[in-house]
Amino acid sequence: MMAGWTARVAAAAVGTLLLTGCFAGSSDDDTTGSATEGGTVSLRLAHGWTGEVPQARAFEPAVERFQEEHPEIDLTVETAAGNEIKTLVSSDMAAGREPDVFLHWGTRDTSPYVEDGRLADLTDYLDENPEIRDRYEDGAFDSVTWDGRVYGLPIGAYAQVLLINKAVMDAAGVEPPADEADVLRAVEELVAADVIPLAVNGTAERYLFELFLARELGADGLDGVATGDAATRDAIVTAAAKVMELRSAGAFPEGAETLQTLQALELYNSGAAAMFYNETWTIGNLAESVIETTTLSTYPGEGVRTLAGAGYYVYISADAWEDENRREAALTLAEYLAGPEVNTDLVDISWYPSPMLADQLDVDTAALPPLVQDMLQTRTDAVASGEFADKLDEKLTAGAFESLTSLSERLFIGELTPEQFADELLAATAADPARL
Repeated sequence: MMAGWTARVAAAAVGTLLLTGCFAGSSDDDTTGSATEGGTVSLRLAHGWTGEVPQARAFEPAVERFQEEHPEIDLTVETAAGNEIKTLVSSDMAAGREPDVFLHWGTRDTSPYVEDGRLADLTDYLDENPEIRDRYEDGAFDSVTWDGRVYGLPIGAYAQVLLINKAVMDAAGVEPPADEADVLRAVEELVAADVIPLAVNGTAERYLFELFLARELGADGLDGVATGDAATRDAIVTAAAKVMELRSAGAFPEGAETLQTLQALELYNSGAAAMFYNETWTIGNLAESVIETTTLSTYPGEGVRTLAGAGYYVYISADAWEDENRREAALTLAEYLAGPEVNTDLVDISWYPSPMLADQLDVDTAALPPLVQDMLQTRTDAVASGEFADKLDEKLTAGAFESLTSLSERLFIGELTPEQFADELLAATAADPARL
C-alpha cells in the first residue's frame, strides 16, 4: 500500500517545491530539524493557515510570538494555504524530509503516514499527561486515532451551518425555509427571482449528502458506511437522491463542483446567492456588508441537527520524536499551538471554533459579533444535545476518502445514479474499511 502512496506523491514533489512562498529554503537545503552543539534546537513547522484563510489572522501572529519567546528553538516555517498543505506535506514525506511539526486533517488524510511509521504515536504521552487530554471536548481525538492509537493534538473544531441573507430573501420576496421539505419551495421561488438559492461547491454538496445520510441512519450509523455494511445501501441511495433533487431544482450555482469554498462564499458575499452551506470556519471570511443581514442555523430537518466534531490537528514527525532534544522542542511547540492561548485567539480573532473545553479558554463571547455568538452557541447546543454526527469523511481511510470524493463528483455531474453511487461507495469502503 505504501509503495503506491510513495509513487503517487513523488511525481508531485517537483511541482510543489516550485510553489512560490511555500518554503523558507530551497529544495536543495536540508532544513530537517536538528539539535546543535550550542544548545539551539532547529525545527521545521508546516501549516496551511496563511493568506486569505481566516485562521491566519490569529495563527501567524501566534507563531511569531512563539519564535520571540523561545530563542532556544530555531524555527523554520513553511506555508501552503488551505488544501495546498496536503501537497506540501506529501511532497516532503516522499522526499524523506518531513516537517518536524505540521498541521493537517485527521487520519482520513494522514493514515498512510501512520502506516509508514512517519508520525509520532502520542498515546503513551497523553496517558502519562492526562491533563493535556482532559482539556479537550469528548471525541476530540476520534479523527486522529488509528487502530486505537492517537497521532495528533486537536487544534480545530467544526460544525456545518446554513447562512441565510435576510436582505436578499426579502428583495426576492421569499420566506426562509421552515423545514427540510420547505427548502425546495424556497429554491423554486429564488430561481424564479433569478437568485442563486444555495451557494455551495462540490465539497459542500458532499457535506449535504453526509448530513442527509446521518439523518437516515442516525448519529452512529455512518460507521456502517465506513466499513462497507451492505445494510446501509438504501440510506445511501436516499441521501444521494436528495442532493440530486436539490441540484435538479437549480439550488446550486452552475458548475458548483468546480468551485473552491471561498469562491462559493463570494457568491454569498456579493448578494448573488441567498443562502450558503458549509463549515463554521468560513464565517471568518464573511463580508462586513452581509454579517448584519445574515442569520445562522443548522440545515432544516429532523434527527441529526448537524455534522460536528474536531477535524484538524497538530502532528509531530516520528523522526523528531526519536531525538530527545527535538522531541522536547516539538512538544513545546505542539502543546502551545494546540493549547489555550492559541485556541483563544482562533476563536476571538478568526471566529474559529475550538475543540477545547470552554473553561480552558479566555474568550469574552459577549464582545464577539452576534452572528459569531450564534455560531458558537449553535455548535455547543448540537454537541450538548447529542443530536450531531461526525462527518463520514473523518471516519474513512485515506483510500476510501479519495473514493468518496471522486464518486461524489461523478454523482453530482450525472455520471452515476444514486444506486450506482451507493454500490461503488460500499465496494470501496468494504475493500478498505475504517479503523474504528
